[in-house]
Amino acid sequence: MKRILQSLAVVAGMAAWNAGATLDIPDGNPVGVASTINVSGLGTIGTISLTLNISGGNNGDLYAYLSYGGNVVTLLNRPGVTGGNPLGFTASGYNVTVADGGADGDLNTAGSPVNGGTYYAAGNSTALGTAYVNGDSTGTWTLFLADLSGGDTSESQLVSWYLDINGTTVPEPVTGALIVFGLMGVLTQLAAWRTRRKSV
Repeated sequence: MKRILQSLAVVAGMAAWNAGATLDIPDGNPVGVASTINVSGLGTIGTISLTLNISGGNNGDLYAYLSYGGNVVTLLNRPGVTGGNPLGFTASGYNVTVADGGADGDLNTAGSPVNGGTYYAAGNSTALGTAYVNGDSTGTWTLFLADLSGGDTSESQLVSWYLDINGTTVPEPVTGALIVFGLMGVLTQLAAWRTRRKSV
């Protein structure tokens, strides 16, 4: 019974994280963090965009990319960092959409706190289309983020991210699906435990 209760605790923790809690991006750590979205049933990619919400930290420290099917698109690469400005943009946070030909320009050169608007990926106005359009959308999509310069008073945090493929929004995993999946695992363990007790 103790093992089953431990399993429940782990499942509850996973569900709580995906229910909307923020994901800390460790300060000054190139190992970074990754978040995944599993996509199915949307067919061949005709259009794609990504909605990204990051809070806190220093925008000039951030590196981010979207990866799927072996193709990587850099979204942010130390925004504002130059030979004369090693800190880059010191504003905090992004709440934007990334799409090819974004009307508000290159996300990597947006210097103020970016709240709203549609931008294109760092240095390439057609990066998403070049990497992903006309491919199969089914599979695991990964958003990677890292803070490449330490010393901030607060860490950046991933608040949320979503994909829009062919006009259909695909959010991060929802709590309900994880709870159902987790409870199925717990019930399987419970059945195995009862079987073992009967055989003793």
